[in-house]
Amino acid sequence: MNRQNLPLIIAIVVPVVMIIAVAASIIVPQWMVRPEYDFLYATSYGYPPLATYAVENGKLVRHPVQQPEIPPYPRTTAEPELWRYNARDDASRKISFEETQLLQLDPSTRSPDGFALERGSGAENIFEALFGGSRYNEWYLTKNGSARRISISPSTPYYDYNPQFLGWIIP
Repeated sequence: MNRQNLPLIIAIVVPVVMIIAVAASIIVPQWMVRPEYDFLYATSYGYPPLATYAVENGKLVRHPVQQPEIPPYPRTTAEPELWRYNARDDASRKISFEETQLLQLDPSTRSPDGFALERGSGAENIFEALFGGSRYNEWYLTKNGSARRISISPSTPYYDYNPQFLGWIIP
């Protein structure tokens, strides 16, 4: 190695090391976030929904909603969909109301292992504000400052499909 090339080598190596360090500081904490508990959520479209759900004494309860008879709201014909999020596989699947009756649910905002379900915020910097990229429709499991982006179904930007958290599934 020639001493004349040392500044050039440093000029190339230092930015590469910085990029690797920043990438590692973002990616490695996500690998450490390992939630253990699945959760149940509902999605619906149309307003008002045909029913709402709540957890009472560890079980899911369906509450029918009185439908308006006059405008401005049309009658809703769709039942809210129930979904079970599998934390291990990062996947959601539809589940029937009857299946939920076999589950023990905890409606707490935090899971027994300390995770919370949170929605991403809007544009977090000037580039997202100018060029898009809002995280508003993304969902995260968070714990102690670490976050893991998760797949919530259905994935849509429409307000009416906002997932409603119902409870953590207790094994």
